[in-house]
Amino acid sequence: MTRLPLHPFLFALYPVAAMLAFNAADVRLGEGVRSLLLALILAGALFLTARLVVGESRRAAMATTLALLLIFSYGHVYRWMGGLGPLGEALARHRYLVPAWAALMAGGTWLILRVGIDRSAWTQALNVAALALLILPAAQIAAAEQEHRSALAAGERDSTAECELSPPAGEMPPDIYYIILDGYARQDVLESRFGFDNGPFLDELKRRGFYVAEWSQSNYFTTQLSLASSLSYEYLDLNQRQELARTASREQISTMRIHGKVRRSLECLGYTIVAFDSSSPSSTWRDADLFLSPERHGDQILVLAGMNAFEAMLFDSTAGLILSDASIAIPGALRPDTDLPMREHRERVRFAFETLGEGVPELASPKFVFAHIIAPHTPYAFGPNGENVDPGGTYTLQSEEGSADSAGYLSNLAYVNAAALRAIDGILAGSSRPPVIILQSDHGAKGAADVRLANLSAFYFPGGEPGELYPTITPVNVFRIVFNRYLGGRYERLPDVSYFSEEGSYSDLVIVPNPHAAEAVP
Repeated sequence: MTRLPLHPFLFALYPVAAMLAFNAADVRLGEGVRSLLLALILAGALFLTARLVVGESRRAAMATTLALLLIFSYGHVYRWMGGLGPLGEALARHRYLVPAWAALMAGGTWLILRVGIDRSAWTQALNVAALALLILPAAQIAAAEQEHRSALAAGERDSTAECELSPPAGEMPPDIYYIILDGYARQDVLESRFGFDNGPFLDELKRRGFYVAEWSQSNYFTTQLSLASSLSYEYLDLNQRQELARTASREQISTMRIHGKVRRSLECLGYTIVAFDSSSPSSTWRDADLFLSPERHGDQILVLAGMNAFEAMLFDSTAGLILSDASIAIPGALRPDTDLPMREHRERVRFAFETLGEGVPELASPKFVFAHIIAPHTPYAFGPNGENVDPGGTYTLQSEEGSADSAGYLSNLAYVNAAALRAIDGILAGSSRPPVIILQSDHGAKGAADVRLANLSAFYFPGGEPGELYPTITPVNVFRIVFNRYLGGRYERLPDVSYFSEEGSYSDLVIVPNPHAAEAVP
């Protein structure tokens, strides 16, 4: 069996599987099925063509594998060269790289056809190598899918749990809105690092009755860990942080995000759970009582419709990048629709802000509304007035937030400010009783710990008094305060601790003290 020329098909699957595994926190396997099928079809078409030309299966398979390696590596090499400084940027041009790739293909094919080789041994070796490459990403994908299924199943297991909360008898519990603005930096960071005065926006929040925590920090530096903690109002088990990369720990963290104690406690009280589509599995509650999402067109598996975000990212990592960059010069019917994920992203963001203010307040109470809005985080797709902006490149799942002088970040921020105020005005005007509104970011902007952890925290409480709120609050204590104040909770305030990693990993977290904590003790 190992002597059959299977390696072209295995090598064709590997780039797709590797990208699925790398983005396992942000994409489900179903979004990559079409790519896996198309990769197999591409391998089959190339193999049949080579077989007709060469006339012998094993040499044709080797030529096919070479072609696939060149096709799937093109975009990676192109972008790697562009990051090598001035010389790399000068050489990272299709007019240079395409001839180089053609020469490699021609030279490699000549060697395969002309040089005497043991075709049987090479076929066996390539089969084994391709299969070995697939093992790790396949295991990672399987673990991620198991994590996701376990998180969803946790909701069913805990649906009969005893309620920990007991709201005052005879009183209707308030609606609770938890709105997460991804990557929104704190005012002092916006001023010092971006040169942006966010005071007018914060003043408008205060004028509407919000309490703004002046020196708030997030508990963790990533969305996944931050939401897991805030939605369960507890810290992760950091005595086991070396285990966070393992399946069991990832399942626990995923469960804390999707079926955390906040959601379970409110479901137990009869709250309707309303959730918005963020596009990220780490914060998309598809099993909510009401899941709100704009109509989507790019996630079909077998229909040749526009690309979803994963497919567009994969496409631009291959020689498909040539077609993307040359789209102006080719007919529209042949032009790859790599812009669809960006359009869908804009639609999701706009839909969330508009629906929060116009449709959700009229829903029956009590309700818990969870909206994780991926803005002002990349992609920087909005102008300050909400107009469409082309940030360049393809919508990706692993984008960074940008540098401290990013005009795109500030444009996104200006739009988010205006859209958030409109949504809040709609919520306040459309609610029959004053709601609780938590407007918060999961973390700050890209940068060192003092930038990354400096998040936005603003709160609207019925009655207008801040009560137990304080300037240096962290997300882990927010729902403890809300539940104690309105739903009969008896939770102690936890120490406000923030964790950061210079390497961006979960296994080397260090505590970052809040320098303002001493002067802001409530």
